[in-house]
Amino acid sequence: MTTAFTVRVSDETASKLNQIAEKLDRSRAYMAAEAIEAFVEQQEWQLAEIEAGLDEADRGEFASAEDVAKVVGPANHEPETCSLDASGVAAA
Repeated sequence: MTTAFTVRVSDETASKLNQIAEKLDRSRAYMAAEAIEAFVEQQEWQLAEIEAGLDEADRGEFASAEDVAKVVGPANHEPETCSLDASGVAAA
């Protein structure tokens, strides 16, 4: 099942979409649907990862400084620290 709806884009974006569709021998509608599906899939993944990370943080599961250094390499300076208020927002 599919649903049709109207999307407004700039003339420049429409022109680029037309060029891509022509080069790939596809319709503009097909290309727009593919782009929307890819965007939705990417956003679903990203939001799920963010929610999983927030759940881990709520459980107190954080990477140690050593774990981070293994991934990004050693820091050239001392890590900055900040205090959080009761709501978890960085305090000034």
